[in-house]
Parts: sequence; structure tokens; C-alpha cells
Amino acid sequence: MLSVLIAFLLSLFGITTSVTPTPPDPPEPQDFEVVVRVGETERVLIGTTNQSARRTPVIVTEPEPGVATLEVIREAPPADCNPGGCEEPTYANLTGVAPGKATFEVQECFVPNRDECEPMGPVQQYVVVVEG
Repeated sequence: MLSVLIAFLLSLFGITTSVTPTPPDPPEPQDFEVVVRVGETERVLIGTTNQSARRTPVIVTEPEPGVATLEVIREAPPADCNPGGCEEPTYANLTGVAPGKATFEVQECFVPNRDECEPMGPVQQYVVVVEG
């Protein structure tokens, strides 16, 4: 109550207490580690796709094929999805080929046309450790 009274009195004299907000810093890239065994597949959520918003995660660099393979899987939207906006989980299925370490990178993109990407955030790097 006292703060309201003080704000009112200050406004009578033309003094404002408004603060200009500063925009937040852009998010920093994040690194994730995935451990998979040779011959096994690990499913990793890499983001969501929204067809109506034309936003999707895109693989920027793939892991070294001698260490791991990657397959992108997009799940279908729920049956009760409203037109104009459902989030479809997008996964990377990583299969271990040989022991070692590999990386792949994912960029969230606005996709105006096929094969085009307008970045919407930082690149996320995934380190894949394949164990024997």
C-alpha cells in the first residue's frame, strides 16, 4: 500500500519510476552427450517440428559414419491436433558402428522453402560416445 502511495505522489511531480527493460542475451549453444553401444540404437529428442509455423530442427553436421549413423524421425501430430499448430516431437536415432567419439549438430530453422534454413536459435552440439 505504501509503495502505491509513493508512486502516486511521485507521479504528481512528474517523476516516474519506470525502468527500460533490457533484452535478454541470446541463448548460448549447449552441448549434450549421448552414450550408445556398438550395434545398438539410442533415440534422442532433438526438438519439435511445427508444420504450420514452418519450424523444424535440421541436422547441420552428421556424425562420422565410421563411428555412428543417424536417422531423423518425426512423429505424426496427435489425432486431435487443431489446424494451425501442433508440436511434433523430432528424434535422432543414433546407432553405434564402432567404438569412438563423434559429433553432430542441430539447428532450429524457419523453413520458408525446402532445403532452406533461417536460423531461429543457437546450434546444439551432440557428442556421441560409442562403447564397444
